[in-house]
Amino acid sequence: MKTPTTLTARSPEDLMAVVPAVLGFHPEESLVMLTFGGGGGFHARIDLPAEPAQLPEACFALLQPARRQEVERVIFIAYSADAERASAVALAVSDVFDLEGFDVMEPLRSDGSSWHFVCSCDDPDHVGPHPYDVSAHPFTAEAVLDGRVTHATRDELAGTLSPDVEATGRVEAGLVAPPPRRDRAREQRRMEKLVRRHTRERTEPSDADVVWLALACTDVLVRDVALFLVDRGGARDHADFWRSVMRRTPERWLPGPAAMLGFCAWLAGDGALAWCAVDRCREVDPDYSLADCVAELLTRAVPPHTWGTETWGR
Repeated sequence: MKTPTTLTARSPEDLMAVVPAVLGFHPEESLVMLTFGGGGGFHARIDLPAEPAQLPEACFALLQPARRQEVERVIFIAYSADAERASAVALAVSDVFDLEGFDVMEPLRSDGSSWHFVCSCDDPDHVGPHPYDVSAHPFTAEAVLDGRVTHATRDELAGTLSPDVEATGRVEAGLVAPPPRRDRAREQRRMEKLVRRHTRERTEPSDADVVWLALACTDVLVRDVALFLVDRGGARDHADFWRSVMRRTPERWLPGPAAMLGFCAWLAGDGALAWCAVDRCREVDPDYSLADCVAELLTRAVPPHTWGTETWGR
């Protein structure tokens, strides 16, 4: 298992580089929370509230996981070209967390090219603007070495799940014939063998494999064989596998592969990709249970390292 990279931020410039590195994209019109201490720290991003009436909901969404993980210190960074709105939101949420007993660092805001401290200080040397460019930052280089791609926007990240139209057409043609009579035990063995081979060798399944996987994932007892093959060390390879399957699966059969991608992405620590997969699954089936489970893991900021521990048996 590869040891996860630890990014240690010592300055606001470091924090500005940490955010896209851990999110997988450069946020826009967003409120980002970075946490430290407690259960090891986690990150969260929500859409920047557009008006004051939305602030209570935003605070609740961030407070709940921070309490559960018993974090000690937090910092908020608001991303927007609207300096007034970004500052107001960052200060309001910081004040709530301060009242709740968290150690709250001085909030920041970013317009995409410069960061500012959000405070009442009139000293421009302190407040900013402080121009920054994360492209040359060591954290960005570290992400590249780790094989983590940072996308320009969340929409660009979601676009990596767009259908491969030509391949989807080939797979759909293979799904026209009625499926053969099913032998569940045999299909479970085939699922294990197929997933193990492709994730071990880091190869893409054939169109025929995708046809079979699309059908197999409609039986949760066959699909879940693949679920329990995933561990933290191999989660990224499993995510790559299911992304390939998902992009070639016709919409009718999409929920199973999409939810599997969501789970693998969560276990790999890629919450943004996991949310994109959950959203895509719910576009087709709003009530797909595995997608609901992954969404709950993400909303509660459940640490991936808890997978497979006794916690899951409680």
